[in-house]
Amino acid sequence: MKALKKILISLLIIVVLLVVVSFFLPGDFKVEKQVVIKAPMETVYSQIHDFRNVNHWGPWYEMDTAAEYTYEGEPGEVGSKMVWKSENPKVGNGQLVRESSEMGASIVNKLVNLDAGNEATDKYTFEQLEGGEVKVTWEVEGSFGNMPWHKYMLIIFKPMMEEMFEKGLANLKTYAEDPANQKPTEPETMQVNGFDAQIMNIEERTVVGIRTTIPANEFDSSDFAENYGKLGEFCGKNKIDPMGAPIAIYHSYDPEGMVDVTFAFPVAADATAPKSTDITIMKVPAAQVLEITYVGPYSGMEPTWMAVDGWLAEKGLMQAGEPWEEYIDDPANVAESELRTKIVIPVSPKAETPVVGNAG
Repeated sequence: MKALKKILISLLIIVVLLVVVSFFLPGDFKVEKQVVIKAPMETVYSQIHDFRNVNHWGPWYEMDTAAEYTYEGEPGEVGSKMVWKSENPKVGNGQLVRESSEMGASIVNKLVNLDAGNEATDKYTFEQLEGGEVKVTWEVEGSFGNMPWHKYMLIIFKPMMEEMFEKGLANLKTYAEDPANQKPTEPETMQVNGFDAQIMNIEERTVVGIRTTIPANEFDSSDFAENYGKLGEFCGKNKIDPMGAPIAIYHSYDPEGMVDVTFAFPVAADATAPKSTDITIMKVPAAQVLEITYVGPYSGMEPTWMAVDGWLAEKGLMQAGEPWEEYIDDPANVAESELRTKIVIPVSPKAETPVVGNAG
């Protein structure tokens, strides 16, 4: 009896110690991992945005390929769901519910564990990097509660989740970087000042150009004719083939001051030329852009340019680089009313400015 009593007392002491220690253990958790993927933003984003694509890369699908998946709602829209049922306890039963999404910026889901009855926030953020790469950050944040045994479970659970996140992101990278899966989707066509417009991602371009400053009140078609003439002569002399319509990149435009502009021709990425005092080969970086197809005389473009800021604000976007115009048609061959010009403006999601107080 004495031995049994000692055993029971020892067990009680261990239980008490475990309970006391649990008070100092966290009940909340956050798991976060990142990956850089060399693939178009549309390809990467669509694999996470549409729940029907998740099993292309999701780490839990490989654990139980016999699991049952059902989908509810409009794909990718707020309120849409992915529900799964599995007899494998490592997969279990649960659902993802879309709470918000913003193309090229973020996706937020509510993750519901139907077996344990708890919820967590499942979030992805996207960042367009130079060179056409996309950085994806995947994080899940939630709580196991304050029960002692739940906190001890968290010690085992968190490293397992980190391992699964690394596996899932590695799968996503492999899938998205496969050229066979990089099928660009058609950008949605919208309207800016009555003209067709699209938000899209463009790759880096190489151009040969002349940068100059001109008084705004003197800036007219003669400047275009003069500088494109110089470029044409330079390209011919150095055996450089223009590979697209001429463009004008606007570094700054002050209607009451000066216009800082580069007149340019797109050329091959490996184009080279001797040093010149005013003509250089340069790169236009890859970017997410608003592209407007304006149709009409060049003199009538100002109202469309004036409408851009308001349109971007409505869409939660902001200008994120130097804009340019691309002159698709030759005015010598096309009627003025039918001239097509692409207005191209690099954009990014608009950052929210925190309110810090009233200085007045």
